[in-house]
Amino acid sequence: MTKRILLLASCLLMLMGAGEPEKRVLWDAKRLLDEKRCVEATEAYQTAIGEGLTGTARRGALFELAMCYQTSRAWGQAIGVYKSFLADLRPTKEDDPDLVRGQWMLAECYFHQGSYRLASEAMRTARGHSINSLCGTCAMGHAHRQAMREAVLHEYLGEYEAAVSGYLAIASSDRPADHLRLLTLYDTARQIPDLLRLIQEADERYAELIRKYRQGCQKDGYCPPEHSALYRTVHGILDLRGLEEASDWQALLSMLAPERPGGGWKHPDHELREAARLLARHPAATLPLLLPNAPQRGYYAVALGLTGTPEAVSALKEEARKESNFYQLLTLVDDLIAAGPEGAAALESLYPGAQTNLRLLIDRYRQGTLSEVRVDSRGGVDEFPFPPIPERVRLPSRCAYRGSPFNEYDCTSPAVGGGSGMTGEPGS
Repeated sequence: MTKRILLLASCLLMLMGAGEPEKRVLWDAKRLLDEKRCVEATEAYQTAIGEGLTGTARRGALFELAMCYQTSRAWGQAIGVYKSFLADLRPTKEDDPDLVRGQWMLAECYFHQGSYRLASEAMRTARGHSINSLCGTCAMGHAHRQAMREAVLHEYLGEYEAAVSGYLAIASSDRPADHLRLLTLYDTARQIPDLLRLIQEADERYAELIRKYRQGCQKDGYCPPEHSALYRTVHGILDLRGLEEASDWQALLSMLAPERPGGGWKHPDHELREAARLLARHPAATLPLLLPNAPQRGYYAVALGLTGTPEAVSALKEEARKESNFYQLLTLVDDLIAAGPEGAAALESLYPGAQTNLRLLIDRYRQGTLSEVRVDSRGGVDEFPFPPIPERVRLPSRCAYRGSPFNEYDCTSPAVGGGSGMTGEPGS
């Protein structure tokens, strides 16, 4: 069967004109890159480019050569090749998608190099350029990711007014993680009243925008939500924290119960994880409620792991010992890791008798590559991680809506104090 596939591939390459020596080298380079043999792929791409590739073939080879360097963490070399790739582009709409992906990848390399200012400039250069997708919602999703990446980089630079502006610009995004960052920032700065005022003002603009779509929509089908995603996310979390203040453990526990066997919950993931976190903060009161539900796993297991107690770790360890499904084990391993030293010790004790999938995951955990497995199994994109928040950060208390073309705000911080950002230099 393998020989037939290789023969078919060879025939297709010949039909596509890939029988020419330089195109054959390029095909070999792509194959090596797919196989993650980056050193050999790098040499193959350099050979192909040196043989005089032109036009789209040259641009493709440059981009993939830069990816080889980036995969190998050779940031400086990757940056140089991405710049060559971008210099080859034409100032036309047809080349916009290549400009976007080139600038985004360039920004990633600068970021990993520690050059946050240059990363921010690379991302900003991609602003307003289209990905030319036929997907109706893809352009909006791309705009949200663009704004989010810019906002995170502003945080690294200590530019909190611009960061908050960026987070507010994506108030309609359906990615709760984006909104939770605002809550984390303002909670750390002890400025929740300021945040609630900003959210209320943004929600009023949202209400005006969707008013005509909500009129009579109950008869015609889908109705837009009454409140923006930002409003719903932040208020949902604050409502849960109110239950914690009232010591209403049963209300929080009831949220973790799936609506049907095998999963399915009424509340969104971020609220379920917050409920689990709040329960875990009070193990003396909540552990007797959580332990009987350990066999149901799900968010009960999340809460148990977060308690970090020996009893919780023992229950999770027993569930991992019984399980063989890779994806079920992945979540259980995550829950044990969340338990801290007790959980790490439990993973080590499981290893000698572990079956194939559990052994693979523990090996990945030991190597520090478990995050790669999570991305492969759950999908998603590799965004910039959020930076630590300075203890005395001061955040904007007022934001004036500026509007199009990028849905921006002019935000101002209190005059007293101010957070210091990172230098934006390599190694900072």
